[in-house]
Amino acid sequence: MKRKIFKPFSEDGGFYISLLIFGAFSVLSGLIGGFQLALIGLSFLAFAVIMVVLLRMVYATRDRAQKAGQAVMSNVTLDFIMHFEMPVVIISTGGDIIWYNKSFSKAAQNTSPLYNFSVREFLAEKLSMERVKRVAERTITRDGEEERPILVTMRGVQYRLHLNLMQSAGTRYYITVWQDMSQVIELARELTARNPLFAYVAVDNAAEATGFLQTEYRTISAKIAILLKEWSDSLQGVLQEVEKEKYLFVFEEGKLEQLTTQKFEILDKVRDISMSTGSSTPITVSLGVAASGDTLAEKERIATQALDLALQRGGDQAVLKTRTGNEVYGGRSKSVQKKTKVRSRVVAGGL
Repeated sequence: MKRKIFKPFSEDGGFYISLLIFGAFSVLSGLIGGFQLALIGLSFLAFAVIMVVLLRMVYATRDRAQKAGQAVMSNVTLDFIMHFEMPVVIISTGGDIIWYNKSFSKAAQNTSPLYNFSVREFLAEKLSMERVKRVAERTITRDGEEERPILVTMRGVQYRLHLNLMQSAGTRYYITVWQDMSQVIELARELTARNPLFAYVAVDNAAEATGFLQTEYRTISAKIAILLKEWSDSLQGVLQEVEKEKYLFVFEEGKLEQLTTQKFEILDKVRDISMSTGSSTPITVSLGVAASGDTLAEKERIATQALDLALQRGGDQAVLKTRTGNEVYGGRSKSVQKKTKVRSRVVAGGL
């Protein structure tokens, strides 16, 4: 048990010192100056006692107000977190739920008590508690950066976990705040869908297929140009002829899935034009599509490389260059003669 030590400059110390000083002054006044001085000394003593009592009352009131304020803040904080619109969960280092607010109960779509259940039971993917520990403690990775945020999925909704470490009675817990990322993900999806992509379209063999007859060549070329324009418009893209029999096609990335699902059906549609004219040699086109690159200049360069690759492979196909590699979509034509001529033109152009 700790002993109380007299502190002369504390609240109690000031009270006792005042009593001693004015008590001594009153006694000396009575001995030296008689009754009048003693009365004055007693008046000062009474005044000092009143002041000290008032000070003690002020200090006591302040302490009570401070304690009451702390209690109010504690209740307000708890009430705020309980009704906070974002799910908040306190979990143990093993992942067991210690406490949660109403928003988490609603997000988990569970009306029964969730205490002592593992939070991992409600997630679509595995949650590493070791990674939770690293994120909560702001661990620096080997790259000199903080551990990446944790993304989890619960009931079809993706959340980002904001983590903080807390200790109570020597036990460690993690406070987790769950941020709904639905709007952010949807915005990112929209931005990706609007990302402009570049493609080059080249007519492989219009001159050869028409026997180099200008009248037939102009007729076929006009039909191909109209078909390519209609195809571009159907994809809400922009088509511009940059060279003879070569077009630049700009479209949004959101249309890329449609192109790949249809396996670039424009290849077959162009061929059907020449077949409808009775030509013995089908007219074909080649496409080079850039689905990678960060700048417009880089995308244009990648589209050129993709077209060159399609022509080197014999034409009548689309080459899609992505960040992970190349995808090739071929037409129906199997003419070895046509492929040889296309490859020869590519080599000649390179020379």
